Parts: sequence; C-alpha cells; structure tokens
Amino acid sequence: MKYLLSVVVSLLFASIASAQVVLGKAPPDSLGVDSKRNEVHVSDYRGKVVVVTFWASWCGACLLELPILENLQRHVGDEKIRVIAVNTDNDPVEYRKALKRLKDSQFALTTDHRNGNVSRRYDVRVLPYMILIDRAGRVAHIHSGYAESALPELVDEINGLLDEPLAKAARMPD
Repeated sequence: MKYLLSVVVSLLFASIASAQVVLGKAPPDSLGVDSKRNEVHVSDYRGKVVVVTFWASWCGACLLELPILENLQRHVGDEKIRVIAVNTDNDPVEYRKALKRLKDSQFALTTDHRNGNVSRRYDVRVLPYMILIDRAGRVAHIHSGYAESALPELVDEINGLLDEPLAKAARMPD
C-alpha cells in the first residue's frame, strides 16, 4: 500500500510540475523548430500578441481552425500579431505533407514531432489547444478544443489584447 501511495504522489507531483502554462505568467519559451530547423521562441515576438495553437494533420477540428487563424494573421498583420501553429504529428512524413498544403500560410509553422517536449511543457492534452499571449509575454487566455460558437469570444479576447495600452503590455512577466 505504501508503494502504491508513493507512486500516486509521484505522478501527481510530476503532473503539477509539467503544467507550466499559467494565466498571467510567461509560458515556456520554446515552440519547436520551423521548416528550416530554426528554433522558434515566444520571446522572439515580445511586443506582439502571440497566438499559439497545437494541431495535427489527423485532427479535423484543427484543420477547421487553421484557416481562421490564417485569416486573422493576414487581416491584423504580423506587425501586431503572430500566429504560431505547432504541429504534433509523430510522423515527419505527415508533417511534410501538411507543410506542402500550408505553404502559402503567413503564420509560423513549427513542429514538436521529434520528442514532444513542447507539448509536454504546455501540458497539451486535447487538440486543438490554443494559448493567447499578451504583448508582454504573459498567458492571457487558454482554449482547449474548437467550437465555431466560441469564435466571437475569441475575437473579443484578441481585440482586447490588441487594444491593451502599450505601457501596460511593456511590463515584464512575473
């Protein structure tokens, strides 16, 4: 019984330690690598609203969400907002196929298929999984899954982050 209790407690603490996405705090910095094998970091985009979405080629809801995020990126402009789509496909061949389909996208595409560390650090359990990060680099909103009915709320959240006074956004995360 002691052994079982110790295993349960260890798993609980491991789960708590891996959940590093906390509202109002800076998220994990690494967002994987892009198609040119360059590391992509949240900190690269400080001063912009950052939308990070985790997706996979087999995820139907993800494939509905990506064109909406593409339109958002095009409409608002990358001087104000940056969408980063982190692919979680385990198969590099599937990722390359997805890259070909999305080759004209303006948002940043990264992959986490090598080791899954990015997904673990962000505690991704459902796809799509979206994090909105304010211009100071703090997690402002977290969304799991996709529902068309949630789009107006998402637009309001993003507009609120874009409208946030620059002085407030410039403060460093805790």
